[in-house]
Amino acid sequence: MLLIEVARTLRAQLRAGDQLLRIGGDEFVSIMDGTSEDEAIAIAERMRLSLHGVALPHGRARISAGVAAGGGGVHALWLAADEALSRAKQEGRDRVVVAGERSALSSRARTAPSSSAVAAAPGSGAAPPAPPSAYHTVAAPRAG
Repeated sequence: MLLIEVARTLRAQLRAGDQLLRIGGDEFVSIMDGTSEDEAIAIAERMRLSLHGVALPHGRARISAGVAAGGGGVHALWLAADEALSRAKQEGRDRVVVAGERSALSSRARTAPSSSAVAAAPGSGAAPPAPPSAYHTVAAPRAG
């Protein structure tokens, strides 16, 4: 039940047409077509903050998120977002890190709308993510 609540909370932050996929354990990825890096960062921040309201047996939910944007296909974006997620966890968790940057607060120019991927993992101890061919959709209807 807790995983379903997390998925619903994350899904509620996405736009129509964006995909939220569970990739194993407590890790999710969102694929957002036609999204600039700035938009992807904003969505990842909304996801991060929205989970602060989800109660867990030992506190409140927190997530780390990695963001990647640009061309190169879903697989390349997924790998870059996953690497950024790993950095977010290493840098202290409960944060958003952009692939190729030190943090999501960089002032460099953002890419034009293309495709973006956000990898997110609440809590800790998640297993390594499954390869993209093993994605499966989480049953989490959009709120509202």
